[in-house]
Amino acid sequence: MDRRPVILIAWGPCLDDQFYSHGMMLLRSYELAVAANGGVPLIPLDASSIEEYVSLADGLILPGAQREMVKPGVPREVRGEASNRREIFHEALFKAFYEAGKPVMGICEGCQKINCCLGGTLDVELQKSRGVLHWDSAHTVSCAEGSVIRALWGEEPVVNSFHNFAIEKAGEGIVITAVSPQGNAEAFEHESRPIFGYQFHPERMRGDEKLPCDGADGDIIFRHFISICSERKN
Repeated sequence: MDRRPVILIAWGPCLDDQFYSHGMMLLRSYELAVAANGGVPLIPLDASSIEEYVSLADGLILPGAQREMVKPGVPREVRGEASNRREIFHEALFKAFYEAGKPVMGICEGCQKINCCLGGTLDVELQKSRGVLHWDSAHTVSCAEGSVIRALWGEEPVVNSFHNFAIEKAGEGIVITAVSPQGNAEAFEHESRPIFGYQFHPERMRGDEKLPCDGADGDIIFRHFISICSERKN
């Protein structure tokens, strides 16, 4: 029997009173979205095994930042160490999958990470520069004609919004394919590689707790990505 594509989903730091900087966490919404749309989710645990993960997996998802569960009194340097671990690991994973020519999808912070790895920059003062708060809200996005996201979701779908940073300058090969009413980059695709970025959270736009309830169907985004991974799998 032909196997399902294996999708590597990177983790974020878990800072609670038991694990501190040594823990890892991943919201189950990513795992459930991958499994529901034909993929086998795999979480990488060993930063020294990147070559093996590239060989095992057919695609990579760089997720949004995880909400940190921090016990009062956890030193700032411990929080910083955990965040640095994530940044270094995610960058190494992206570069390895990029060099292997395998599909990559970035969500929220993962979208920003891909852009920066390809030489782009971020606006880190979004509320000040654009005069709008893109946190715990919903809005439409305008999708470019001929883009993947427009083919999947139409011209002006409604998405959720949970970010404080935004893409400022697009990285090499990055084509912005959807923008918010204020002009923020909300989706991109690479001009020649199977690389996609979404500033919103499609993993929260599906299932019984779809957010927003009148938004586009996040399953379509995952189904599209996993189908590409399936076509290219080992």
